[in-house]
Amino acid sequence: MKFILITVFALCSVIRLNAQTKSYLAIIKTNSGTVKGIFYKVDSSFILIENREGFISVNTNDVKSITIRTAKKNYRLKKVFKYNPYDDSHYERNINGYRVRKWGERDPTLKEEFTGHVGNGMLNLAANIILFPIHLINPYVAKVKVKGRESGYREIQTLESYSVYYQENPNLKRELEQLKDVGKKLSLKQ
Repeated sequence: MKFILITVFALCSVIRLNAQTKSYLAIIKTNSGTVKGIFYKVDSSFILIENREGFISVNTNDVKSITIRTAKKNYRLKKVFKYNPYDDSHYERNINGYRVRKWGERDPTLKEEFTGHVGNGMLNLAANIILFPIHLINPYVAKVKVKGRESGYREIQTLESYSVYYQENPNLKRELEQLKDVGKKLSLKQ
């Protein structure tokens, strides 16, 4: 029995180490300005944000609105158009087994090859110029406007599941209560 408990504990520890937390970007509008950074923790009196300067604590009473966004990956150039005059699709085997161009085509000259590669590069550049602004669009995942001090913390607490701290230390009892509430609401509608 002791061996089984140790094995289960070891497996849970390994699974916990492999669990990844996803960091979300928070944009908090307060009475004194805007604070941006990684959404780290929510407490009854403050919200903890991590940015380049370090950790910043924002008082929950000062919050006007919070917007949560996903962190975007860096843009990678895309090859939309491909040019390879020596691709196998341009060749076939003749009766003697030699590889020859299809339909009696000739191999491209150096000038034609150079023109093809430069033209292909320019088309890919144009496509990436169009695709880059589309990549920059980063819609929000969640948004909360705080209306009053009494309901403010409850509204902010709905975003707690996006915080890094909560993902590392989930409150399973509260999650279960929320699932029960959702189940009750769904059963009342039917």
